[in-house]
Amino acid sequence: MSILLSLIIYIFCYSISECVTQIYENTYFQGGDLSTVFTPSANYCQIVCTYHPTCLLFTYLPVTWTKDPAKRFSCYLKDSDTEMLPKADMEGAVSGHSLKQCNIKISACSPDVHIGLDMEGENYDVTVAESYQQCQKRCTNDDHCHFFTYASKIFHNASFREKCFLKHTRLGTPTSIRVLDEVVSGFSLKPCQLSEIDSFSPTGGIIFGNY
Repeated sequence: MSILLSLIIYIFCYSISECVTQIYENTYFQGGDLSTVFTPSANYCQIVCTYHPTCLLFTYLPVTWTKDPAKRFSCYLKDSDTEMLPKADMEGAVSGHSLKQCNIKISACSPDVHIGLDMEGENYDVTVAESYQQCQKRCTNDDHCHFFTYASKIFHNASFREKCFLKHTRLGTPTSIRVLDEVVSGFSLKPCQLSEIDSFSPTGGIIFGNY
C-alpha cells in the first residue's frame, strides 16, 4: 500500500473525530511519545504530525528555548487513545493537535524560508547561486533535494559565500537545526506543485510514519 493511500485512509478514519485547531502556548503534552524530529517552526511540526499515520498531538520547542539549547527545534510527535494528553506548564513550549480530524485540505507545502537557521542534512550538491530564491528553485527542481541552506555574500567564511547547499536525509526532515548568521534555509517546493520536473510529491519526499 502506498504512503499516499495510507494517508487517505487514516484521514478518512480520523475525520469522525473532533477537529481541534487550538494551539497551547507555554504548554507541554506529557507522555504519548512516538518519535522526535527537528523542524524550523511549530507550524511545520504540525504538518509532520498531520502526515504521520498515528500522530494526534505534538509539542515543539522553538529557538527561544533556553533550558537545554540542544533540544531547540525539537518536534515531539505524540499519540493518545483519548486524543488528548495531560498538559504541563513549560515556558516557551508550543503544543497542538494534528489536523487529520479537520475537513480541510492538508498540504505539506511550506514556502516559508528561515533566516539565520542552518537545517542540517547530507550536503550532496554545492553550487554558486545569486540568491536564496535561486537556491530554493534548484532544490525544487532536483529529485533528491528535501531542503536547502544558502550562505549570503557576507557570510563569515568567504569560501562559503553565495553557496547553495542542496540537502537530503533518510526521512526528509533535518537531522538537526542550528542558529547561524547570514544563512537562509527552506524546503523544496515540490509539494506546492512548483517543480519544473515531472516528480510531484504531496510530501516533498518526506517519509512520514517511519520515525
